[in-house]
Amino acid sequence: VYVSCLYTLASFVRREKSFLFIKNFFPAVITGFGTMSSASALPLLFEGAEKNKTSKGLSRLVLSITVNIHFIGDCLAIPLFSFALLQNFGMSFPDPFSFLIFSFFFVLAKFAVAAVPAGGILVMLTVLEQYFGFSTSMLSMVTTIYILFDPIITAVNVAGNGAFVLLFDRLSLRLNSRKIS
Repeated sequence: VYVSCLYTLASFVRREKSFLFIKNFFPAVITGFGTMSSASALPLLFEGAEKNKTSKGLSRLVLSITVNIHFIGDCLAIPLFSFALLQNFGMSFPDPFSFLIFSFFFVLAKFAVAAVPAGGILVMLTVLEQYFGFSTSMLSMVTTIYILFDPIITAVNVAGNGAFVLLFDRLSLRLNSRKIS
């Protein structure tokens, strides 16, 4: 839903254009789903960006950067899986301060993962253990669940990369038009 909203925003709330944007990035999304690697979808993201008529230089720069640091799928999935396991094991949810600290280290740890299939959860295991008190069996379960959902998570990451390049392109066009005026 979040990624769909980004495409809608990039299309200036024109449904037909939003669907066209998604259609042009769809081969990259399917590649991300099949390979569980955002990096392998990068050439198709470049192609989709060109079909969506984004600035070639800007789109290549934004996509090259975001393919390794934009993990919207991971950022939604790992906390959801973690909260489900906390509840399943009868543990209490963290207080807001603990969750804030967890979020800080979560973001730092996410920058350590560079397009490695299932790598998103591997760096998170120590963070989950440290800040949520996960036991060994909980860590095993969250890893298994993550690996099962990794194709979907990666597809969402790739779709988000496409949406971000559209938004950056629109922002760049708007800033450049104001400079000319």
